[in-house]
Amino acid sequence: MSQFRFVCNFKQCRKTLLKSAYVTKCSHIFCNAHGLNITTGEELICPVCGNHFQTIQDVIRVNLEPDEITKSVMAAGLRPEIIMDIATRALAFWGYQVNEENLYLEAGLKTANENIAVLEKYCENSHAKYKSEISTLERKIESLNEELETNKKRCQDLIQQLEEKSKLIYKLQLNNITGGISKQENSQIYCGPRFTPVQNPLIMKTQINTLIAKQEQSPSFNITQNNNFNFKPNPTSITHTAQSMPSFYRRDIEPEKDFHFQPQNM
Repeated sequence: MSQFRFVCNFKQCRKTLLKSAYVTKCSHIFCNAHGLNITTGEELICPVCGNHFQTIQDVIRVNLEPDEITKSVMAAGLRPEIIMDIATRALAFWGYQVNEENLYLEAGLKTANENIAVLEKYCENSHAKYKSEISTLERKIESLNEELETNKKRCQDLIQQLEEKSKLIYKLQLNNITGGISKQENSQIYCGPRFTPVQNPLIMKTQINTLIAKQEQSPSFNITQNNNFNFKPNPTSITHTAQSMPSFYRRDIEPEKDFHFQPQNM
């Protein structure tokens, strides 16, 4: 038993025919939908070869799976030569459909092979192109790795130099600090027989500024309403001056004596 199955000859359909179909005089077969379109159309034209049919009898509907009763009465009463003629034409139709199907499949296979050849060529070209690009990128990666190693070594050298310079700067700062402390400890400044050695010039400067501020806060001028003023040194400042300054710097040896300055009336 043959495994071949008729298919609709309409190119956009290609549906497998199982039970019934429409057969034309020009040996084409269609499914029920497209066969009905032919019979109900304005013109009886074959959609495959364009053949014009004279009557509706040129397109008939056939049963592809007849039952036993139909088979027994289909050719009953016909002469053997008619039966042989019918069988010959039926076999010719079968052979024509098989040949058409083979041609269709061969055309599809040829198109597929052409597409495969084009794709193979494209794949080969793409493979060669990408292989070349990969080799270029690999060389670039190698050069970048070499440059990276060089930069790493350079960074290590720079870090080592920075550490050495940092140590040197630290040593110089430490030497300056220790040298300044030793100089301050070894230097002794005397302002008089009653003064102690100055241990830190900054502290001495601060003390002098404090003393000046205290003297400015205690005024030594007494202004009267008649525009007469008396200049009298502050006893505290006089005592401090007497204690701080040597005797040869004082004009008034006796601290208990005061002097008054009064301008003349104009």
